[in-house]
Amino acid sequence: MKMTFDEDNEEQLDDTSSLSVTAYYAAGMADDEITALQKKRMIRQGHTFTYRAYCASAERTIIKRLVFNGTDSSATIFATRN
Repeated sequence: MKMTFDEDNEEQLDDTSSLSVTAYYAAGMADDEITALQKKRMIRQGHTFTYRAYCASAERTIIKRLVFNGTDSSATIFATRN
């Protein structure tokens, strides 16, 4: 799933965050797995932030990548077996 947004628009940031959490629940993530994804496992490379946590229900690692580029920012969520 990929979403684009304007990082200076609070409403778009809130919508992106809400859609992300909805996607996590749809994947079967438990609350503690979502918390781990959002808070504990972040890697920063310049304007890119990558979060990852294991989802036991989906038997996948869920990865969220945020790229902040002003009005062309994006959030991408995907899953991998690794």
